[in-house]
Amino acid sequence: MDKISVASFADICGGRLFHTKGNEIISHFCLNSKSILPNSLFIAVKGARVDGNNYVEDALANGSVAALTEKELSYPSVQVPNIIEAIAKYGAYRRDQFQGEVICVTGSNGKTSTKEFIAQVLEGNNDVLKSFGNKNTSYTSPALWHHVSDEHKYVIAELGMRSAGKIRNLAKVHRPTIAVITMIGSNHIEFFGSKEGIAHAKCELFEELDSSALAIYSADDSFHHIMEQKAGCAKKTFGFSENANCRVIGYRMINWKESEVMLEINKDKYHFTIPVAGKHQALNAAIAVLIAAELGLNVKECCEKLKYTKMPEMRMEHQMLSNGCTALIDAYNASPDSVCAAVKVLSESSVPGKKVVVLGDMLELGSYEKLGCEQVARSISEAFPDDVLLFGGQAEYIASGLVQLGYPAENIKKMDSIESISQYLFTLGDKDLVLLKASRSIGLPRAVEPLLSVGLV
Repeated sequence: MDKISVASFADICGGRLFHTKGNEIISHFCLNSKSILPNSLFIAVKGARVDGNNYVEDALANGSVAALTEKELSYPSVQVPNIIEAIAKYGAYRRDQFQGEVICVTGSNGKTSTKEFIAQVLEGNNDVLKSFGNKNTSYTSPALWHHVSDEHKYVIAELGMRSAGKIRNLAKVHRPTIAVITMIGSNHIEFFGSKEGIAHAKCELFEELDSSALAIYSADDSFHHIMEQKAGCAKKTFGFSENANCRVIGYRMINWKESEVMLEINKDKYHFTIPVAGKHQALNAAIAVLIAAELGLNVKECCEKLKYTKMPEMRMEHQMLSNGCTALIDAYNASPDSVCAAVKVLSESSVPGKKVVVLGDMLELGSYEKLGCEQVARSISEAFPDDVLLFGGQAEYIASGLVQLGYPAENIKKMDSIESISQYLFTLGDKDLVLLKASRSIGLPRAVEPLLSVGLV
C-alpha cells in the first residue's frame, strides 16, 4: 500500500488546497462517506441523484483526511476543475513509474471473473496488484495505481463503461501491455444503440495499444472482425472455435462449485478444474491460461492454480436453503447474454426434483428490451424448467415469448413482490434447484433471506 500527502496529490493532479496544510497522508480513495477507511481521500462526486459534496462533513467525521471536489468548500479539501481528470492524472503519474506487465480487462460480461482467473495464474510472492472487487469506473479504476509498489510485477485493471469514450480514457491511464475483451453483449445497450455500438466502444481499448502490446479476444464472437481490425498489434484468440489460439475442447460440470476444463494451446492439451460452473467460465479461464502462455510461464502449473481462484460474490453463488432446496444466486448484474448463460448452467444440471427459474428485470436495455426478452424466452424454453417465476416490468414480454414457444402457461408465475417469491421458495424441497437472476438493484437475493438458516456451502 502506498501513501502520499494531500499537498503532493494536489500538485500532481493540478488541485488547490482549502482549509488544510496538505501534510495529511492519503492511504485510500473512497466514494462512500459511510464506508470510509482510515486516512482516505473522499471523492465528492456530484451525481444525478446524490451530491457527494453534501456528505463531506460525514466523511471527515468517519476518518477521511480531506475531500476531492470541484467546489470550494469550508472543509479540508482539494479543489479541481474535473474530478475524473484529476484521478486520471494521478493514475497516469503512478503508471509512468511502473515497468511490469499491465493487463486490462473489459467486455460486456465476465470482466471480474476473468480478472480473478488471471490474477490466480500470475500470483507469485504477492507480486500481483488487481482491481479491488469490480472497481472499474472512471473514478475507481485509475485509483488502483495508488497501491502499486516495487514488489509488483503485474497489474490487472478492470475497465467498465456506460458511454463511448470511457474505455479510451481509462486505456490512456493504464497503457496496457496486454488487453482483453471478454465478449460483446447487450449490457448497457441503452446507451449505445446496438451491439455494434458496444463493440466499437469496447475496441477503444485496442485502439490505444502500442504496437508492442498484445490484444486478446474471442474467436467465437460475432464482432471478432471488428476487434481484429482495431488492434494494430499482436493478436491472440480464445474460444470453442477450431481456429482459436487457446481452444476449449472439453467442459464438464462436476457440481455447483467445480467444473472440469480441457484446453488446447500450441498443440498441447491441458486438463484442470475451476471452482465454478458454466461453459462461459471455462472461456474466462482460457483467457488466463492464454496470458500465462504468452508470458512464458509454466502453463501446466498455472492451470493447476486455477482451482484455487476465489470467485466474486453473486456470480452463481451456491446456497443451501433451510428447506433443503439448492439456490443459485447470480444477481450481481443481468443482461440477456448473462441470463442465457446462467439458464444454460441450470439446464446442464441433474437434480431429482424440480428446476425453477426466477427472473427479475434486466436494466439499461432501452429499445433492445423486447428483443432481449425474446432471447431470454428462447433460452428458457430450451432449458424447459418446471416453473418460471417472473418479477418486474419485463414479465409480460418474457411470458408471452415463452407461451409462443410452447412453454406451458400454467407453469409461468408472475410475482408482484419479493415476499411472494419467498413464499414460493418455501414450497420447494431438498431435491429441488432454483436459479435467481436479475440486475443487482432489483434486490432479488432478498427473496432467499428468510430461508437462510444454512449459509454458503
